[in-house]
Amino acid sequence: MSNGLLKKAVAGLVASTLTLGAAVSALVPAGAAGANGSSSTWNGNGAPSYLITPATGTPITAASANTIFPCNTLVRIATAPNPAPTALTAGATSWDVGNKVILSKVPTVPGNKKLHSVFHVTTTNTSRILTGNGIPSTRVGTFPIPQSSAAYKYYAALPAAGYANAAEIPIIPYNLNVTITIQPVVNATPSSIPYLPTGVKMTGAVWHIEMAPDNNGNLYSPDSALPLDLCSGHPFMGEYHYHGYSWK
Repeated sequence: MSNGLLKKAVAGLVASTLTLGAAVSALVPAGAAGANGSSSTWNGNGAPSYLITPATGTPITAASANTIFPCNTLVRIATAPNPAPTALTAGATSWDVGNKVILSKVPTVPGNKKLHSVFHVTTTNTSRILTGNGIPSTRVGTFPIPQSSAAYKYYAALPAAGYANAAEIPIIPYNLNVTITIQPVVNATPSSIPYLPTGVKMTGAVWHIEMAPDNNGNLYSPDSALPLDLCSGHPFMGEYHYHGYSWK
């Protein structure tokens, strides 16, 4: 991803109003497979065996149900100078099976670090204001990622502006300031998401859209291509964010 894409992400995040629509398919926990291979419904206790991601082939060219559409401008920035793709590409990792991330196969980013988190929620009659430093109240992995880690090679293969590679990106505090309506209404029709953040967790860190580019201009569900830390997060240009449901 590029500095231009980061600027759009941060600009959207600190805008006076952030409207969260229903156009993005979030990564969600799924039914766990039983010992005999039959599936059963995950009850929310402990770790599920897999997570469901947006499927390979999910359209990304228009705002409509069951698509991911962060605006063509962001897609062009993320994949330049290559032609903009029209759909998500299949991951080439061992843990990506169809549209499922098999958690037992993911080489989790190591570490269990506690950072200084600032997060406040205030309300008015019409709005909810979320402010903080973008650092989660929960523990995070070790970023930059240690070279001895099994997760290192996946990040080291990707470039990152200002760093030797994506494995070198640290977690950096920033100004989180988001105002949302206290009575949100789902849009009558799906609309574009003009920036990377799509929501804020009560831990004080944000969600990013389920889309990430490689060096060849392909777009993937991030979970299908990169390991994350124990709480399904990692930093992009210093901004820690989530790509998966965290049962912890």
